[in-house]
Amino acid sequence: MGFKKPSKIQEITLPMILNPPHKDLIAQARNGSGKTTCFVLGMLSRVDPNMKAPQALCICPTRELAIQVICFSFCHIWFVLNCFSFRPCLDCGLWFNNEYLI
Repeated sequence: MGFKKPSKIQEITLPMILNPPHKDLIAQARNGSGKTTCFVLGMLSRVDPNMKAPQALCICPTRELAIQVICFSFCHIWFVLNCFSFRPCLDCGLWFNNEYLI
């Protein structure tokens, strides 16, 4: 993926995300700083490749972010790890009778 050294946000948050005790984290950084990589690595670090059941769910507030997570982060990291079955699903919901259905 071309990482040489962690960005500032990654340097600060990755130890908090990857090492117990796992706590909720809210972080803010500029676009392109590696925030998505941080939470994806955190999520994938807890996946047991021997367990053949869903283990992680990532809900994104926008379609653009969902596409970014699926296309860029998960697929690149999954390709490198190649250790478990990965089935991305992009569901953007739909409108029916003026109600938003997920």
